Amino acid sequence: MNQRITHTHFLSSLPLAEIFTFSAKEKDTETGFSYIGSRYYNSDLSIWLSVDPMSDKYPSLSPYTYCANNPVRCVDPDGEEVVITGDQAMTAFESLQSGTNLHLTMDEQGRITPSGDAMNENDEQLLNAINSSDVKCVINTGLQYGAGEYAGTQYDDDNGTAVSTNNVNIVSMMDLEKKGASGSGIIHEITEGYNLGRYVVDTRKETIPTYASEGHEETKTIGAGNQERKVNVFVPHYPDLYSVYLNEGHNKATKAPNEMTRKQAKNYKLPRQ
Repeated sequence: MNQRITHTHFLSSLPLAEIFTFSAKEKDTETGFSYIGSRYYNSDLSIWLSVDPMSDKYPSLSPYTYCANNPVRCVDPDGEEVVITGDQAMTAFESLQSGTNLHLTMDEQGRITPSGDAMNENDEQLLNAINSSDVKCVINTGLQYGAGEYAGTQYDDDNGTAVSTNNVNIVSMMDLEKKGASGSGIIHEITEGYNLGRYVVDTRKETIPTYASEGHEETKTIGAGNQERKVNVFVPHYPDLYSVYLNEGHNKATKAPNEMTRKQAKNYKLPRQ
């Protein structure tokens, strides 16, 4: 990563239109280069002065491209993709690694970097979430009750990006995974948050509030005669928001461990046929 050139004392006196130019990034007044966050851009020559620091994740693209050669549709705000935070971050990361054929690393800030090939749809969904340029997924391991919950998506109208947060209780999550595949719980939370972030970016909604998945359970009787039985049914407090959460996030994510059939759990990491 290039060292940032120190700004002179008169920078703050310049109009914002002169400081923030290409892709709303800051322009260094001493050199005339635009500072993008990890490399400089020479607007006079229309070239980057160094390769994209994340270029090893995109071998099919030139390391000197920007936003996969699609700056109209994509943005590159800070290079962060999936982040795991909290006291149980390492345990959550180890669980995540156990559920995918990708090789993952986690830095001190909790950012996840993948390598290797996606072997099946579960790997592909996780890889899409990690490699996204406009949706950041945060997994917070501080949940006290339950196993996992969607905690909302915040939309940044200035740069068209979204940050989704899902809370997990890794101990409860790993216990829940006894009914499904190891690591599938964390992957479900990541891909759920990613899909909702994708929805927010695509629709330009300001946010999906944290209470989108709140509600209570009611016992209802279904069937008749010998087929009659009682079941617990989730009743959302905010039906419209819950419908978005369910249809755009939960149902499009990888399977949650408690929602898998035995066959799905057994084949979770197997390469597609």
